[in-house]
Amino acid sequence: MSSLPFDESDYRSVLRKWVADRPNRGRGELKTMAEKLGVPSPVFSQMLSGSRELSEDHAYLLCDHMSFTGLQSEYFLTLVQFERASHFSYKEHLKKKLGEIREKSQNLSTRLNFEEKLSDQVQAEFYSSWLYSAIRLFCDIKKGTSLDEIAKEFHLPRDRALQVVQFLLKNGLLRIENTLYFMGPARTHVDRSSPYVTQHHSNWRVRALEKAQGLKDTELMFTGPMTLSEKDFLQLREKMVNLIQEISETVKKSPSEKLACFNLDFFEVRS
Repeated sequence: MSSLPFDESDYRSVLRKWVADRPNRGRGELKTMAEKLGVPSPVFSQMLSGSRELSEDHAYLLCDHMSFTGLQSEYFLTLVQFERASHFSYKEHLKKKLGEIREKSQNLSTRLNFEEKLSDQVQAEFYSSWLYSAIRLFCDIKKGTSLDEIAKEFHLPRDRALQVVQFLLKNGLLRIENTLYFMGPARTHVDRSSPYVTQHHSNWRVRALEKAQGLKDTELMFTGPMTLSEKDFLQLREKMVNLIQEISETVKKSPSEKLACFNLDFFEVRS
């Protein structure tokens, strides 16, 4: 899901930006969208210019054309309703609704898809150490990994490696075929309301600090305390959320060749 339409307060701006992001700067796209709505191109141009309003039916068809998700569609349709509304009370209601949808869009759990949620008991152990996640992911690199390879890669006693592997197998996070271990079908995510989120962040940041002692030229770490405006703080946060989405989508399609970790921190220094 992109930042559109959540960073806009006018549906026409959403449409213009969406068109501008198309290949060849959206050449021919306005004609295609007009055909989608079943209206002449000049009529659609009037809708974009503001001399005509987009109907809710047309807005729904455009959401489908732009492949908006449910949350994106809800926001875009509410923008259209807000523009068409005339009564002050109704417009205030819609304005509040837009704010609520925008706030909901900031939650990564609604922006990324996670197929399976671990039980509290399983999460407590899984997020107790970065090794559980690392070993699970490592088993996807070679499309089948032995216990000895796992122990060697992570400098673990064989018994400890077996303990982790057995836990992952038991909970469907790994599968075994002919003594080789493969990553299971489930995906994991711990959201910001979870009691395990602090431990999860701590695990990988401690690992990052350990790696910082011998960082390779191909690796990257950045720490940048700064001052900035409230408006820019919110805009940068949205860009970072979009980057996380982009990374997530890229990783889904990327062949498993390297085991890596991406950490991102952006917070107000004083609470």
